[in-house]
Amino acid sequence: MAKAETTRDHDNVRYWAEARKRRPTRLKCADEDEILRIDFSERDVQLGLISWEESFRLLDNNRLFFLHLDKVGDGA
Repeated sequence: MAKAETTRDHDNVRYWAEARKRRPTRLKCADEDEILRIDFSERDVQLGLISWEESFRLLDNNRLFFLHLDKVGDGA
């Protein structure tokens, strides 16, 4: 079973996402909250692309960690 890892290192987050051809996005919720995420699906109109700088500002200001798997169960 793959083990999830966490990081707050900007270079690691960006490298991980770009190696998978992914970009940071933000989902605005009805109650004015936001969800910061990496887009993994076909382009979702509810997700707004944001810059790496904006995503890292949100990550740092909210003291968030990036949770990721380097390999999935089938080894990919």
